[in-house]
Amino acid sequence: MGTRGLTAGVITEVTADGLRPAIFVELIFDVDPARFWTGYGSRTFNGDVYEGAGSLLDVAIEETAAVEARGMRVTLSGLDTSSENIADSLGEPLQGRPMRIHFAVLSATGAVVADAVTFQGRMDTAEIDERGSSTTITFTGETVNADFRPATRRWTPEDQAILFPDDKGFEFVASLQDARVPWGFQTPI
Repeated sequence: MGTRGLTAGVITEVTADGLRPAIFVELIFDVDPARFWTGYGSRTFNGDVYEGAGSLLDVAIEETAAVEARGMRVTLSGLDTSSENIADSLGEPLQGRPMRIHFAVLSATGAVVADAVTFQGRMDTAEIDERGSSTTITFTGETVNADFRPATRRWTPEDQAILFPDDKGFEFVASLQDARVPWGFQTPI
């Protein structure tokens, strides 16, 4: 079985009796980054304070053995609709903002074992479901593997100017499309 780069301390805790997993979620906004974890109360992880969301936090990551972009989803339920923090954060553009999900384990004493497995991605959308005085927000995003998609390039001067504004190499491509160009030495018959 592969260890996916897990440290010896994490492997020890994962294989021990009484596994204590913890998931830490970071949604990076300009106003105030949102940080939650699957336990209760506040907890410091990697130097940042995460608020406990308990079972109100749901995380899903699609992963395959192939190198391909898959989705990430973070759902926060039972939120107070009057929270200014949530309103301010959702007033910002979401697309492309960093989103990190850290899978960690806790030791028997409750301490976070170093070197959590981290999934990094970028937020795409936020779906808001308001019912009564509580709100559920589902943030979706893509893992960083989305950056490995092949870039679509065109043989046009406009496309070339994106990377090289002064390059005129594709200026005559359109006029050459149906041109008849004599090649080599031609002798009259």
